Amino acid sequence: MKKICLIRHAKSAWETENITDFERPLNDRGRKDALIVAKWIKQHNYNFDLIVSSPATRALITSRIILEHLEIPFNKIQTEERFYEGNVDDTLEYIQQISNEVNTVLIFGHNPTIHNLAIYLAKFKYEHVKTSSFIEIELEASNWNDVVAGCGVVVNFIYPKVLQENNFNPLS
Repeated sequence: MKKICLIRHAKSAWETENITDFERPLNDRGRKDALIVAKWIKQHNYNFDLIVSSPATRALITSRIILEHLEIPFNKIQTEERFYEGNVDDTLEYIQQISNEVNTVLIFGHNPTIHNLAIYLAKFKYEHVKTSSFIEIELEASNWNDVVAGCGVVVNFIYPKVLQENNFNPLS
């Protein structure tokens, strides 16, 4: 069984002037939220065979915060333009070309791509994927090229606010 974990980048800074959307960094809350999600992931002992990120600054900073906390070297990350402004067809094409030696992939990206991919793969029922959200999807596919619409099921969907409401203690 293959697994895809999706993370929408953390909250970004809008007040920064003279930079493009691609260059927008995280704000303080975004950095804090990314760390909360990183601690939850570490507590649940995830292992990722492949890590891919949008090359946009806010996605890369989110991935760096999370990978540092998971003690995964940042040079393990691959960047993929399709996860910045791609659509489901673009991202599915990438996913279907992943080596079958890979069982679990972690993807850092943006809305609407992350949300639409979750809907496509697992009939994701939530209206919005908040910043710093983590979505784990188990796929009923033994090969990546067999990944098609509806072949997955969401087994985890978390984000900082719901973790805090459920008394997750990120300091532990």
